Amino acid sequence: MKCISELNGQMYETEDCCFFRNPTQSAYYRHWGCELVDHFVDGQMKWVWVFWKKDHAWAKLRWIENKGNNDGSE
Repeated sequence: MKCISELNGQMYETEDCCFFRNPTQSAYYRHWGCELVDHFVDGQMKWVWVFWKKDHAWAKLRWIENKGNNDGSE
C-alpha cells in the first residue's frame, strides 16, 4: 500500500517499512542513523515511527545487544 509521509510529503510503500510504537527504540534507531520515513498518530492515539526495513535488519540486532545500556552506546 502506498502512503504519503507526513514528514516530507513523499510517497512510500508500506511493505518496505517497519512501524514502531516504542518511543525509546525509535529514538535509538534515529540516533544510530536510521532514516525516519514517517511519523504519525494512529487510530488508538499512539505515536508511530516509520523506518525502512533495510535499516531495521541491522538496527534490531544492535537494539537487542544494547537494550540493557542506559545510553544505547556500545
